[in-house]
Amino acid sequence: MAPTRKLALVAWGVLSCLAGCGSDGGGSPAGTGGAGGTQTAVGTMSWTDDGVRHTTSFASGAFVASAMMDLWQISGGTSSGLGVAMGVGVTPPLVAGTYVCAQNGMRPIVSFSYTTTGLEPLASACTIDIATIGVTSGTRATGTFSATFPLTAGGTKAIANGAFNLMVVAATLP
Repeated sequence: MAPTRKLALVAWGVLSCLAGCGSDGGGSPAGTGGAGGTQTAVGTMSWTDDGVRHTTSFASGAFVASAMMDLWQISGGTSSGLGVAMGVGVTPPLVAGTYVCAQNGMRPIVSFSYTTTGLEPLASACTIDIATIGVTSGTRATGTFSATFPLTAGGTKAIANGAFNLMVVAATLP
């Protein structure tokens, strides 16, 4: 395997762990206990699906910088089981701007997935507009998103009016 590809795979693995590892958010951000609710101290994601507004119960973000690739990922889920995740990988530096899903093997690499019943999990089309990236831990990633997914029974489902504002965990690889 080529060294560039190995580094990209290692960086993507670190990014995935940073985005998915950590507290399960069992208490409130203020530490007073309790359950459920949106944790705005960490962040939120929201979107419209078939005219219904959804807001995550939890959301996380990660940014990994290296000499070969900058990787940015955010994800979140609702208490009803809906999940959304998106990521952008570019030759450095990652800059604020609009990124679209394209399966052409070139950079930027943009991915978007949505977990619910009756649809293919990967978007056939997506737009992620990153207003702020959050390149250091504790800073916020903000922006908007939309996507279209193929339905397993035929047709498509649109995710619209998506927005995110969440804290990012960041790392730099040599």
